[in-house]
Amino acid sequence: MHGPAYVNSISAIQDFRNALVMYVAESKQGTGTLETEIRRAFEWIAVDRAQFWRSEIRRSTDAVARAKDDLHNARTFKSIGDYTPSCVDERKTLKRAEDRLKLAEAKAETVAKWTRSLQHELNEYAGRIAQFNAVMEIDLPKAMAALERVLSVLDDYISTTAPKPMTEPRSGQQAGAGSMAMPLNEQQKETTERSDALPATDAAALDANRSSEVDSAAAPLAAAQKARS
Repeated sequence: MHGPAYVNSISAIQDFRNALVMYVAESKQGTGTLETEIRRAFEWIAVDRAQFWRSEIRRSTDAVARAKDDLHNARTFKSIGDYTPSCVDERKTLKRAEDRLKLAEAKAETVAKWTRSLQHELNEYAGRIAQFNAVMEIDLPKAMAALERVLSVLDDYISTTAPKPMTEPRSGQQAGAGSMAMPLNEQQKETTERSDALPATDAAALDANRSSEVDSAAAPLAAAQKARS
């Protein structure tokens, strides 16, 4: 919408434009740092922890297999006749290895679950941050360019010299041209001056015309008064 604008402070427009420049710079830096931190956290969960617990599953599986072999050997070589050894230590070792394997498998499943959830949230974030970056890259530069044009126009406006006022008075003809009707006292004065300047016969005719004009002007007033009475 175009039209006149009331500008109270040009410095306020300049300060607002400078604030926009700082906001764009800080926003770009902040979004870059945030994206780096998000990627780092995602890679730590999806890559580092996933590899760690997969390795733990392999080690725990091997430990369970060794514990089972040790238990089997203990039962075989320690048995004498009808005596069957309890193999308490071997059983405890096997139990710890199996618990460690279950923990590693549960952790690996948790990592896979959170990886899928984080990947979904990361895709959502990428769509939203793309819109924000579009504002930073397109809309705000346009706004700053518009403010630059406003400041340029205002600078040109205040630097121009104000037009000088008219020193010569207007002529009587020009002054009269701007008025729609002459005041009544002026009309009477002009009519009197004309009647004085005319010959007697012309003056009489002028007085007759003036009387008829007065009668015609007073007729509506009399009719209005009669209607009110």
